[in-house]
Amino acid sequence: MKKMIALGLALVLVLLLVGCGRQTADAVQNKWGVTLKAEKVTDTGLTIVCRQSGGENVAQLQTGSFYALQKQGESGWEDVSPELDVMWTMEAWVIPAGTSVSWDVNWEGLYGKLPAGEYRIGKEIMNFRGPGDYDEEMVYAEFTIK
Repeated sequence: MKKMIALGLALVLVLLLVGCGRQTADAVQNKWGVTLKAEKVTDTGLTIVCRQSGGENVAQLQTGSFYALQKQGESGWEDVSPELDVMWTMEAWVIPAGTSVSWDVNWEGLYGKLPAGEYRIGKEIMNFRGPGDYDEEMVYAEFTIK
């Protein structure tokens, strides 16, 4: 009987590991329970859907207008360079606990039309506890331009 239970648990573990082998960035939750998903993707922009659920030591989650674009290259993720210098504004967009928010991103003015390929967009998420008391982490969503 013990062998059957052990075998069953081993099978469940293998299935879980196989299922986790090829997760996209929008399926990976960070330590604060934040996931990003890219929707309505075109060669000039997309909509980022940000969901917060659960997480550890969450105070007030915020982000701003800044985003990073990267393209999958032969040696891994490579930054996409903007066509001009960028000055980001300093908004503090709140990510309410247990909900989803979305932002439209139009990068045509900064990057032009992106060629076909595998990309990811990153947003810097801040866990704000008070002035001078916060942590930041980049969270990504992968997407494809055909």
